[in-house]
Amino acid sequence: MEIAIKFHFRERKAGQAAARLLLRHGGPMGCERLVGLLYLADRRALLETGYPTTGDDWIAGGSGPTLRNVAELLAAGERCRSAWSEHVVACGPNEVIHAGNAQDHELSVYDCDLLDDILDEFGSMSEPQFTAHLECLPEYDRPSLGSHPIDPCAVLLASGFSPDHIDDIAKQADALHDIATLSAG
Repeated sequence: MEIAIKFHFRERKAGQAAARLLLRHGGPMGCERLVGLLYLADRRALLETGYPTTGDDWIAGGSGPTLRNVAELLAAGERCRSAWSEHVVACGPNEVIHAGNAQDHELSVYDCDLLDDILDEFGSMSEPQFTAHLECLPEYDRPSLGSHPIDPCAVLLASGFSPDHIDDIAKQADALHDIATLSAG
C-alpha cells in the first residue's frame, strides 16, 4: 500500500512529546505503551488540525499501530545519540525513562494540552485494555507477518473527511515536507 500523505518526522519534537508523557506519568513506562500514546496523539492531532504531532510514519504491527521512527529510536536505546536521546532514553529492554532535558520548546500549547489529554484518557488503562483499544481503531489491520504502513487517508476517510478535504491536507503536508527537506539539506 502506498502512503498518499507523507509528513515530515520531527525527531526533537517527538522526543519532547515522549518526555512530556513520561514526566506526567511519573516514572518508567513500557515502550509499547509510550509508542501507542504517541500514536494516539498523532492521530487525534491529524483529525483536529490536519497535521500529526510527530510527523512519524504510521505502521500496523503485531500489537497495534505504532510509529516507525520512534520505535526504531527506542530499540536503539542508549546507543542512540540524537535529538531524541536529549529527552528520552531506554531503560532496559522494554521500559523508557526521561533522559533529563525537560525543555519542550518545540511543543505548542495545543500539543501540550493534547498530550495531557491523551495520557489522562488512556494512561491508566491496563495493558490488555490499551492494546484492545489500539487494535479496534478502524485503520488498524493486524498483519499476518511483519508490519505494513497505515495510510493517514484511511483515518481521515473513516472519520468522515471528504476526498477534497483529504486532498487539501495531502497538498499542505507535501509542501511542508518539501520545505523541511530543503531546509535540512
